Amino acid sequence: MDAEPKVDAAGADPLYWICKANKADSGEHKTKRSDLLAVLGTPSQEKPFFYRDLHKANCAVGSLDAKILTSPVRICAHCNNARTQPPDRAWEAMSDRPRLQTAGGGPVGPLQQRLQALHEA
Repeated sequence: MDAEPKVDAAGADPLYWICKANKADSGEHKTKRSDLLAVLGTPSQEKPFFYRDLHKANCAVGSLDAKILTSPVRICAHCNNARTQPPDRAWEAMSDRPRLQTAGGGPVGPLQQRLQALHEA
């Protein structure tokens, strides 16, 4: 990797490190949005979930599109939509598997029970 980030022709925005061709202008979730949706369901202003990290404690999150859930590191829209899709889809398949596995036709544990209750509601 280059010591200094490459910039676009106008010299304004850094180019994305993977393709080195486009501006890094697209956001990415810190935790996969599909995982948040599967585990927590769809939050709302009336029924938020709470986010905590090293810098912020117990912030109410009323949407999966909340800025607090996205990484400050940007990627280019082309790479986000085209180049990283196969790994994203592979992650979703791998991540869903333990959540959806059942033993004897019923939920395996508390997470599966919560998911089942969320999907039935």
